[in-house]
Amino acid sequence: MTNETGTEVSTVTIKPPAGNKPGYLKRRKQAMQINKKLIDGDDAAIDEMVDFVLANATVTVPDGIDPREAIMDLSEDDFMHIFNPAAVVYPTNAA
Repeated sequence: MTNETGTEVSTVTIKPPAGNKPGYLKRRKQAMQINKKLIDGDDAAIDEMVDFVLANATVTVPDGIDPREAIMDLSEDDFMHIFNPAAVVYPTNAA
């Protein structure tokens, strides 16, 4: 599937950092700050969110496609599927 710019959006995969990667609380704090800006209607937060994803996740796109543009070209359905907070599983404290 392609969008109006020809980007293959159906082949974008975003894999979050592994649960054992150091810096979880720093990433979580940054994500919360970006989310607050999004809620407040700060449109620059969209670019911050994309930067955050590119810096912290493994993003796979077809050869010749800019990862930033691929993320920006996602449909609403694809975006919600990838970034839906309800899809995030937080492990319980085993201690």
